[in-house]
Amino acid sequence: MDAIIDFLLNFVDSLGYIGIYVYMLLVGTFIPVPSEVVLLPAGYLASTDPNKSFFLYLLFGSLGSLSGALINYHFAKIIIKKV
Repeated sequence: MDAIIDFLLNFVDSLGYIGIYVYMLLVGTFIPVPSEVVLLPAGYLASTDPNKSFFLYLLFGSLGSLSGALINYHFAKIIIKKV
């Protein structure tokens, strides 16, 4: 179990804020990836590492999810116009 936790923490740490945004963008679209894979380790890293900002993780995660939802919205709008 410790190996999995260490892997997830290292994975999220290597992603950085932009990586969190891109991952959450994928979560917000129709691609089925679980957001818990990065958000839980990101919250833990923000609470234990003084160089990590919880606010920035929250901001980039929210913007990524919103961007993914907007992509779905515009994609559906295009499909509906063609039907």
